[in-house]
Amino acid sequence: MVISPPDRINYFIGVVLLTYRSNEGEYSDEEYVQKFVRILRFDPAFYEFTVRNVLNNIQAIDDPPSFAGHEIAKIFIKDCLRIAFIRGTIDTETLNWLYQVVKKNQLREEWFAKELLFFLTGKTDPSVGALEIEKYV
Repeated sequence: MVISPPDRINYFIGVVLLTYRSNEGEYSDEEYVQKFVRILRFDPAFYEFTVRNVLNNIQAIDDPPSFAGHEIAKIFIKDCLRIAFIRGTIDTETLNWLYQVVKKNQLREEWFAKELLFFLTGKTDPSVGALEIEKYV
């Protein structure tokens, strides 16, 4: 699967938004998000520009990302669940935001519930294994 530049950008901005909201309005996952810059093969200057602009305009761009296809949307959701559960639990606001991503990208609710259940029951350890996006870039 080839991931288009717009989908890469939407994926990255979505991860920045997720980590911001998971940290209760503080942005402290710089090293972790920079990992996505490397995975998605962005220029390091892109990180500075994007994070600065996203965080300065957080209210204006808090919409869930929209992707060109269901597969990239599923990859995004799986990685976001992994990111959220690395902290041990997922807060209601983050869960609602991810559900909005599911709806906006016309994914099946049953699929989302199944993915969420893997993390809730401990069948998937969020700290083990590669991110889904790494398999496709």
